[in-house]
Amino acid sequence: MRWTLFFDGDCVFCSNTVKTIVKLDQKKRISFAPLQGITAQQRNLGHYLTKDGGTMVLMRENDRKIFTRGEAGMELLRALGGAWKLLSVIRYIPAGFRDKIYCWFAKNRHRFIKKSKCQVPSAELISRSLP
Repeated sequence: MRWTLFFDGDCVFCSNTVKTIVKLDQKKRISFAPLQGITAQQRNLGHYLTKDGGTMVLMRENDRKIFTRGEAGMELLRALGGAWKLLSVIRYIPAGFRDKIYCWFAKNRHRFIKKSKCQVPSAELISRSLP
């Protein structure tokens, strides 16, 4: 199974998160595309980009099912597989509460950023990126 992770391409925290996921995704099942990009426009996903940013949208490619907020995080753990699937016990936390945590974190993500300048993406990230 394959997934595409759409993220806020203008967010340093989001971009750093993508770099981390590239390292964790040893089976290379996840592709990446900015919500501001062509692929997101072609799939009509641009409307998920919020004014505050920090949005993560995960699309399961075989059935084009869309996951957002807390559900995107849960599906991302599934996509990573292995020991990461063990964290899916978080699924037992009510969805509304998970989404509130996600929204709070997204709204405050700039507080968690140490580096604020762009970095050159790795060759691995470039090879798995969609426009």
